[in-house]
Amino acid sequence: MNELAPVALFVYNRPGHARRALESLLACPEAAATDVIVFSDGPRGDADEAMVQETRAQVMGVKGFRSLTLRARQENAGLADSIVAGVSSIMAEYGRGIILEDDLILSPYFLSYMNDALRLYADEEKVMHVAGHMFPIKPNWLPPTFFMRQSSCWGWATWARAWKHFSRDSEAFVRDFGPDDIRRFNLDGAVDYWSQILANQRGAIKTWAVFWYASVFRAKGLCLHPAETLVLNGGFDGTGQNCGVMDMGPQALAERPLEVKKTPLVENPKAMKRLRAWLLEQRKPPRPSIFRRGWRKALRVLPKITPALASAPPQQVVEPQEPSFHTWRQGEGTIIFPEATIRGARNDLSAIILGAHVYCRGDIFIFEEGKIEIGDWCYIGDGARIWAADSIKIGSRVLISHSVNIFDSDTHPIDDCKARHEQFVDIATVGRHWHEKIARAPVEIGDDVLICAHAIILKGVTIGDGAVVGAGAVVTRDVPPFTLVAGNPAKVIRSLNNNGDRQ
Repeated sequence: MNELAPVALFVYNRPGHARRALESLLACPEAAATDVIVFSDGPRGDADEAMVQETRAQVMGVKGFRSLTLRARQENAGLADSIVAGVSSIMAEYGRGIILEDDLILSPYFLSYMNDALRLYADEEKVMHVAGHMFPIKPNWLPPTFFMRQSSCWGWATWARAWKHFSRDSEAFVRDFGPDDIRRFNLDGAVDYWSQILANQRGAIKTWAVFWYASVFRAKGLCLHPAETLVLNGGFDGTGQNCGVMDMGPQALAERPLEVKKTPLVENPKAMKRLRAWLLEQRKPPRPSIFRRGWRKALRVLPKITPALASAPPQQVVEPQEPSFHTWRQGEGTIIFPEATIRGARNDLSAIILGAHVYCRGDIFIFEEGKIEIGDWCYIGDGARIWAADSIKIGSRVLISHSVNIFDSDTHPIDDCKARHEQFVDIATVGRHWHEKIARAPVEIGDDVLICAHAIILKGVTIGDGAVVGAGAVVTRDVPPFTLVAGNPAKVIRSLNNNGDRQ
């Protein structure tokens, strides 16, 4: 039996990524004594056939390992099923293994670290996972390796004794995890892993990595992590599955071997504190570059907004110039003020689209399936909330005053008090998420609408062009164009002269 652990590499239709991953693995001195098994999923359709075959050809053209075996599927299993089946087969055949995906770039010291850890902790039942990646936390005063509760799927290893605990039974996890478990599972609110369990439960996504973490967590296992990363993920270029475009910021691979030695079988509190701080920092919305040019320039621009509203042509929505961990689309000249928040129940905020010259001081929030689209030259006042579980579409030149609430759902279950309490427990422990018993319907607001302070716009409402919603009004039904509505529930008070009609 080879004393070095086998490496399982999962590929699909990215020949350049796969070859790059293997070439970085070849830079490890242990590569010549390492068995590599490549799992290639079958094409989803005819359009993928050529690239799948090219990827397989590229892989088999790489020389320098002890052995390289291709296990190619004819049918398409999908990423999650392919990895679970492949890891299970490696564990059954070898008892341990190092797991890679094709978008990873490895340090030359990756294999020595992995094999040292697999040997050192082979008989420690509590140690269930060896991670090769670490986010860019400061390594000062940390040991070279340490334990934390969460796993990492970007270059990792495990043993058959640990993998036997793996389960994708979302119903069982929902049943077994209490509020305190969910809070700790989410790293005390730093990142929302639990929403992935819930999304898998209702069939919105199909993933595997969060279930491995949940399995380790439920078994009270520990995961070994390096203080300096031995893996970079090169898959955030829009070509991967379950990951879009993301800027992780500058990070370098470890430039020296990491000493792997016995460490206390407890979570390292200093490392966890630094990781939580880094993750929380990524949740802050990116500031447009205008802030770095100073508030004085912004304040000089603001008085010019009002006369410009009447003549400004619509601007094309463009991508933000500074992509971040969480991204939405915004147009030229849009300002997100410090008191504003743009957030969601999932990491991906690409379903939020802000037009050009939007001035936002309020709170924009999307549930897992929500979408928000706001046109050009709109103002969102301090304390205003725009929350979408379905779809909220707001036209151009819309003025939304302070403390306005626009909801396309009831936000809480109405007829089921038990469900309402369950939702509150979720909010208190893991953050706000969608609940299947909450009613929802799209909201659409036309162009040139004025919504005055403290008004409430409820689900399913359409507000016509040029309408005015009076202060404190509760809008429960459609508002005709060019009318003034007020009251609770809002009623038409009078028609408005359409002196500002735009041709």
